[in-house]
Amino acid sequence: MRRLKKAIIIVSFLPFLFFFTNCSSGGFDVASIEQPSTENSSGATPNPSPSPSPTVSPSPSPSPSPSPSPTVSPSPSPSPSPTVPPVTSGKVSAMLAVGHQARTTLSCDGGRSWIYDRSDNATVRCYENNVDCDHTPVSAMGGVATFANGYFYTQYGWGYDGTIRRSADGYNWQTIRTGDWAGGLGSNGNRVFSLWNDWTYSNDNGATWVKSTKSFSEWDMNLPLMSQTATKLFAVGRDDKSIQMAMSSDGGMSWATVPGFQTAWGASFAESSSGILVSLGTTVGLVARSTDGGKNWTTHQAHSVANATWSSPLLYNGTQFVAFAGGKKYTSTDGITWAPTTMVNAPGAGPAAYNPVTKTYSVIQNEWNNYYAKQKAWVSTDGTTWTVLSSTQFKGGHPLIRIVIGEVDKSVCP
Repeated sequence: MRRLKKAIIIVSFLPFLFFFTNCSSGGFDVASIEQPSTENSSGATPNPSPSPSPTVSPSPSPSPSPSPSPTVSPSPSPSPSPTVPPVTSGKVSAMLAVGHQARTTLSCDGGRSWIYDRSDNATVRCYENNVDCDHTPVSAMGGVATFANGYFYTQYGWGYDGTIRRSADGYNWQTIRTGDWAGGLGSNGNRVFSLWNDWTYSNDNGATWVKSTKSFSEWDMNLPLMSQTATKLFAVGRDDKSIQMAMSSDGGMSWATVPGFQTAWGASFAESSSGILVSLGTTVGLVARSTDGGKNWTTHQAHSVANATWSSPLLYNGTQFVAFAGGKKYTSTDGITWAPTTMVNAPGAGPAAYNPVTKTYSVIQNEWNNYYAKQKAWVSTDGTTWTVLSSTQFKGGHPLIRIVIGEVDKSVCP
């Protein structure tokens, strides 16, 4: 296994991981994953789906342009408002939460309940008795999951070579790629992009991978992490490098740097139906905004409440940007002016999602020393009044890093 090339310290505010207050995460080098431990809270058992052996091709010349063994997941095909397409006939909208130890759990009802909770190792306890879950072959980091072309995709590994996996049902997973590690996945239409150290994309559900076109080295950004919106992919690096962000508008086929953008502006991103891009920053109330497709950005202050840092990723609900901090919901239509509303039974810090089909918000706790029996999940129909789920609706476990929205066959859901 390949050791980490240098000591890595992840600040607590990075793409889809800013709410995670530990260090970074890890990965491994194997040709196939071990038989995972299974914690299925539902009687339904989806059927597995096939998985080809991937190959990696050099960059092309630029041109315009399912109960047993778990496998991979993707994030929704981009669409203007928000980032999920209409549900396909015979399918239902589903939310997938992904985390350390390759843990996944699925919701078919907009986050009101979570089923098919499984991981590669159900007995280990992260951060207890000196157990490091951040630097392993099954660590979840940054944009750990996405959905494209009918599949969820997940990517694991930080500091050790990991795996990319694929699943049609969010429970049965197949390994489609091994032998590398780094910060996440993204998708645009049917194209899936991997921010592994060679920056590659696939147009055939992970069967083959092609190197992206870019004029810089990934090491120029010092292990960037992935974010995505309806039409853009963002790779945000560290503030000790001259290149702090790169952006792709074609699903990762080609990348361009964004001069002037700072790491501290890019904790998470969202895009409005009119194409306004907004990101949350790492300091209290900081947001950044672009109206020209991400080429130029300006910073703004959404609020100045002491110690009220953003607690979850930025969301877009079809009409407004939505962010959470200090027990308040902040909404904006333009990314400049933000209106605060005090939340009722406010959720803790952690990954969040808005499902435009069920019109519900979901947050899962990812706070230090609040895992396993202490881990909670919340659901809301307006982002203001929240309901904490019971132990039968959500089972605590390994840290969860990201929630993505896709769709599964109706037969998958109870």
